Formats: sequence, structure tokens, C-alpha cells
Amino acid sequence: MNILVINNETKRIDELRILLQNHVIIELTPMHISQEVVAKSDLIVLTGSHKVSLAGHEAYFSKEIELIKSCPKPIIGICLGLQLIAYAYEGFIDRMPAKHHGVKDIKAVGHDPMFGERESFKVYASHRWMVERIDFPLIGLARSADGWEIVKHSCKKIYGFQFHPEVTEAGLHDGKNLFEKTLQNLYQKY
Repeated sequence: MNILVINNETKRIDELRILLQNHVIIELTPMHISQEVVAKSDLIVLTGSHKVSLAGHEAYFSKEIELIKSCPKPIIGICLGLQLIAYAYEGFIDRMPAKHHGVKDIKAVGHDPMFGERESFKVYASHRWMVERIDFPLIGLARSADGWEIVKHSCKKIYGFQFHPEVTEAGLHDGKNLFEKTLQNLYQKY
């Protein structure tokens, strides 16, 4: 599969490359998104960022937000990528009182094939912004004490993860497994 990775200045890019190693990856910054590259892609992954937040930088992310709204291709957002998806569909993103860094417990609140029979997961998170509220057409699938952790679009092939599925340190594999199952599900449908 040809995967377009829009790198929003994540420091986890090497781990994401490992997670996607069985695919052809094209990597761009938000400023270099082009219809030609999007047309050649089977899937788009929006990364997190350790440098730029969405708040106050909406113009910087305008191409990415427009892509989320208009692209018919499957999209998966990670951390900031989920925040961009929520913002594109009128969700509410809020700054957390303190940055979360480390293991996070999340609970499924919706049904999706990625969950199998499980209802709770341990994932790795590193963020100071949270998706507090989503509106239709987004559907919440999993939450934590900090807000929405997994969402999907009601009719488009769009998923977002607030946590970092590419991080498997300390034996954390739930996030990676959820991401891989979502990838398989999108690929089968596409």
C-alpha cells in the first residue's frame, strides 16, 4: 500500500516508519501537500507534533484541514492528527492542565472491529491538548480521563488516535495492535 505520511514535526517519525515498514511511504510536511501526491496514495497518516499545536496555528494547518474535509482516501490521525480531524468537523480541543506523558488507560465506548472482544487498553500518550468534544459526523469509540482517545467518521474512512500507536516501549503493544487492525480494516474496505 502507498501511504502518504504528513509529518507535523513529530519526534516519533522513526517509530512510525517502523510501524509502516511493510508499505511504501511518501513523507511530506503540511505545507507541501499536493493533489498529485494524494492521488498516488492509498492511505494518508497525519502525525503528531512536538513543536506546533493547532491552537493559534490554524493557517499553518489549513491545507491539512481541507484535505481532511475533502479527501475521499482513508485517513488515520495520530495525536495532533486526531485533533486536526476533530477541528475539521467542529469538535472542541482544549489544553490540559498538565502534559500527559506515559501509559494511559483507555476504554471502548463504541463498537469497532479493531477492539475484538476487549473493552480496555493500555497505550502510550504524550500530549498537552485533548479532544474534549466531538460532533456528528464523528463518532467516539474510546475515551480516557482526558477525553476522546479514538474517533471515526460516520461514513468516511477516517480514524483518529489521541495516543501514539507507534510507541511500544515498556511492553505497550495495545496501541500498535489497534492501529494495525484499523489499517487492515481500511485496506480491506478500500
